[in-house]
Amino acid sequence: MGESPEALPTKVYSKLIKDEFEELLLNHGANEKAFQRFFERNPCYLPGSRGEFDPIGQSGHGPHLKALITQPELNGLVRRNPDFLWFAWDSVVLSPILIEIEAPDKNYFTKTNKPTSDFTQARHQLSEWRAILSMPENKLKFLSQFNLPASLRNLVFDPYYVLIYGRRSEYENDPWRTQQRYTMVSRADHEILMSYDRLKPFIIDTNLICCEVKGGKYFAKHLSPTFDLDYFDLDVKKLENLEIAIDVMQHTSPQRKLLLKKKLMKTSRSKKA
Repeated sequence: MGESPEALPTKVYSKLIKDEFEELLLNHGANEKAFQRFFERNPCYLPGSRGEFDPIGQSGHGPHLKALITQPELNGLVRRNPDFLWFAWDSVVLSPILIEIEAPDKNYFTKTNKPTSDFTQARHQLSEWRAILSMPENKLKFLSQFNLPASLRNLVFDPYYVLIYGRRSEYENDPWRTQQRYTMVSRADHEILMSYDRLKPFIIDTNLICCEVKGGKYFAKHLSPTFDLDYFDLDVKKLENLEIAIDVMQHTSPQRKLLLKKKLMKTSRSKKA
């Protein structure tokens, strides 16, 4: 993307990743791992970051540490962990948003219009997560594992469970399938079903990152090419591995990466002071 030390403009970034996403849908729809990698590099594509598709709406706050957590380990609480996790919040409510993705080429329905075994299994995971996190002892363990500050732990705990599955073409213009799909999840229990066609980038925060969490520490894995390291950003000071994440930034010139590393050094010195 050239040799500019400036961050990639959001309009340019949005166009780039829209084209990449469409290419994945067209040519790699059976490859779930390809979409896992895409969402890790582009967190703005997933619900939970204050975008227009957020389950809790636009609260005025970004997610905790602006971090999309990939492959969060729930320490034995569930048989299968989510693919992604956000901690969205407002002044009253903390909403962990647990996200499961399946390959977009998977079908909702059999030829006889019954739910496929693939869909039934994926849908069951939402119910399992909800049942486990409804137990107070599991809620406390969950909050402790991700090292949330007391200001968030003391809010009302109100999780959402999101399944990203399939394509709209399988049910649109078919009233019976459309009606069935509407009833496939329990909205009363904060379960949300989204097709891949509903996803699009929503870049309200240019500093979203993708993290892994180990031992309560947040390790940066991917930074958006729109990322800028603000010297006064306290959230940035709580992240590990930022220099390595800068090295693997996409659509980012060597000059830009060097500038970010210089800013990181200043931030690190401030952190130690």
